[in-house]
Amino acid sequence: MCQGWHIVLCGLEKWRKQKGIDSGVRRKFKGVTLMPNIGYGSEKMTRHLLPTAFKKFVAHNAKE
Repeated sequence: MCQGWHIVLCGLEKWRKQKGIDSGVRRKFKGVTLMPNIGYGSEKMTRHLLPTAFKKFVAHNAKE
C-alpha cells in the first residue's frame, strides 16, 4: 500500500503533514510524494482562474 492510502478511502482530500518516524514522505526519500511547502502556491493574480481566464463561481439564479 502507498503512503496515505487510508486518506483516499475515507474521502479526505486535505493534506496532513507526515509525522511518523518511519515516514518516507517526511524523510524525503526518492520516489515518494513530495511534501508541499510555501513555494508550491500559485501567483495571486492567477489563483482560482480557469484556463479560459474566467473565475469559477456558482450561479444560484438566472440573474447571476
